[in-house]
Amino acid sequence: MSKFFIQILFLLFLSASHMQGSEKVRPGDIVGYKVEGNKVVFTCEKNLLVQVEQITPGILKFWYDTKETKGPNKSFAVINSGDESIKLNVSEQPQSFEIYTGDLIVRISKSPFQLRIFDKYQKLLMEDAGGRGFEKDSSGIAAYKTLRPGERIYGLGEKNGSINRTGGRFKMWNSDKPCYDAQEDPLYKSIPFFMSSAGYGIFFDNTFKTEYNFGREASSRYSFSAPGGKMVYYFLFGPTFRQIIGKYVELTGKPIIPPAWALGFSQCRGLLTNEKLTRSIAQGYRDRKIPCDIIYQDIGWTTHLQDFKWNSKAYENPRGMVSDLAKMGFKIIVSQDPVISKGVSFRSAINRNNGSSYIT
Repeated sequence: MSKFFIQILFLLFLSASHMQGSEKVRPGDIVGYKVEGNKVVFTCEKNLLVQVEQITPGILKFWYDTKETKGPNKSFAVINSGDESIKLNVSEQPQSFEIYTGDLIVRISKSPFQLRIFDKYQKLLMEDAGGRGFEKDSSGIAAYKTLRPGERIYGLGEKNGSINRTGGRFKMWNSDKPCYDAQEDPLYKSIPFFMSSAGYGIFFDNTFKTEYNFGREASSRYSFSAPGGKMVYYFLFGPTFRQIIGKYVELTGKPIIPPAWALGFSQCRGLLTNEKLTRSIAQGYRDRKIPCDIIYQDIGWTTHLQDFKWNSKAYENPRGMVSDLAKMGFKIIVSQDPVISKGVSFRSAINRNNGSSYIT
């Protein structure tokens, strides 16, 4: 066999492998289902499973994956797992399945699988964009939903641009961005939760580098996707924004109550990173009788961004400084960026955390 012929075969093999890897897998038709307490599992074509779980009458959990897996991993963010003793109300119709929770009606078409969610008055809240409620290929997983004319999307935490996220594309990836322009993304915080003016919210419970496309690709649909992990998301019914946020808090937990002093007046600036300046500013507040409860030390208080060691070149006696300022009525808050620098591998960072001098 000639060398040229072997090369041709090899190229054809690579091409076929690429086409197979990039093929989009969707649920297709429903071929069976099973109700297990407060959840129902639909078996679809191509060994795909879709699980719908009632957390509360206004909170639903959706999970998509292959038949070989054992279900989604335990969430780091969710505290409310629902009541498994409740029997989910599932009714099979000739062309669909219907789930009733009291607050919501979930209608799922059998062929192909398509999800629609209504309130108890039959008002449509959310629906899959055609048969693309779930897609999986070599690039990751995605869910597509219909974006109706005039629908507004809010949320995702610290993001640039308009408060109305419709028409934008955003990524969830905590990034150190001390200086950024009006269109830059991602920024510091990742909050994979958004709300629709249609009366619902979505919490996408995935720890990968998730992306949200709110009509940027096509004005008639939006999507949320990830390069890996599980397709697990929660539908939170309002219909008001206040009620949606209440459901989100019910699902993920309440923040701790801060101490009274944390709500007081505070002094913070980027250059406040040495003991001499800190003591001078603190004394200035007291001499001028200006109320102040907190003085921040910005990220330069550390020797390196990755450690918790006071910078000995800027602080001669940090313990004494904290004690002296406490006697003057000040609390000290240090700003810490627990980052992994681009020049440090993840494995190296883990090793440093295991007994090295970088953590004190």
